[in-house]
Amino acid sequence: MQSSLMACGRLGTSRLQVTAPATHHLWYRCLSAPPQKPPPPPSPEELEKMVSASESHVKEIRAGTMKKVQPYLVADVPDLPTYLPQKEEEMAVLNEQPANQRARKVTIRQKAQTAMQSAANKSYPWYISWGSQERWSNPLMGWTSTADPLSNQQLAFDTAEEAARFAKRQGWAVSIEPAISREQVLGTKKYAFNFLAEDVENKLKREGTKTKQFTNPGYTASNWFQPLKYHGDGECEQHGPPREGAKKK
Repeated sequence: MQSSLMACGRLGTSRLQVTAPATHHLWYRCLSAPPQKPPPPPSPEELEKMVSASESHVKEIRAGTMKKVQPYLVADVPDLPTYLPQKEEEMAVLNEQPANQRARKVTIRQKAQTAMQSAANKSYPWYISWGSQERWSNPLMGWTSTADPLSNQQLAFDTAEEAARFAKRQGWAVSIEPAISREQVLGTKKYAFNFLAEDVENKLKREGTKTKQFTNPGYTASNWFQPLKYHGDGECEQHGPPREGAKKK
């Protein structure tokens, strides 16, 4: 048995020494082992499950990349029961904010999709924004300002439900706007129309090579004409031999 292991381990070396006939047989079996059978092809049901699992995995990855707010990072803390009042608006009493800020109305919306070629990541989160209060302007320079500390403040959330829940806990009135439309409308105009007009291209499609769009009866003919004098009472004199058929003065 030891010699057979030596035979399989020292394959291709010059120090291989085999003495027993049984060792030759084991060595031959080691080299001539039949290949493993390929696995059977998956059934249509298994293929469908594999495709659905792959699609769900891709959706999870895309959802993770579109998140604006980082998930909660909790380490080594057991799940404790949360005792909340039935009306979440009652939690606003514990918030340390001025009284004039508690009764404000907020708007929850998504930012519009930009018309440029930049990414659409900023249009996925839901933002809480406050309405503009009274403002004043400098008549000399035209600068505007306000005493509202929340005029330029925006809070981002992954979903509209999370934003509404947070606003209710602060005691704010909530107005949720519908989600933005993400329909991609592709134009019908092409850059090639700058060089070949659209109607000419359609005419070529209809008539083919029989079209008279590019017909030029005066092809290779000279477009030279004798210019007139300043007062228009005759043609200018031509330098060189006279033209055939020219009127003599």
